[in-house]
Amino acid sequence: MRTSRPAAAHHRPGRLGLSISYADGTTTQRSRTLEEYTAHTPALRTPAYDLYARLGLQRARVRTFAVRADLTDTQHAVQQLLLDPADDRRRRIEQAADRGRARFGNQAIRPSTLARQRRRPTPPT
Repeated sequence: MRTSRPAAAHHRPGRLGLSISYADGTTTQRSRTLEEYTAHTPALRTPAYDLYARLGLQRARVRTFAVRADLTDTQHAVQQLLLDPADDRRRRIEQAADRGRARFGNQAIRPSTLARQRRRPTPPT
């Protein structure tokens, strides 16, 4: 599974697309325009899950699915300011993580749930 976040300074997703390939070779594609240009993970995750949920797949044999973000030059775009301190904190953490990944590689910073547990070697007896 390959994931990446849009991190360009003046480019933000304005539209998300979802492509699903099924075991029989057919595909389904859906897209959605976002309310605002953003690279904030929760603001991208919610519409992506919504696109998937609206398909109403029940017991479908899905081979692959991909979420695509269509980037737009937002140098002159307006962004809604939020006064929620928790949201501001999450955005700052995301920016710091993006800087860390840019410096040390994509695998340097990731959620702990995705980290592999290291096994300690057993001492010889």
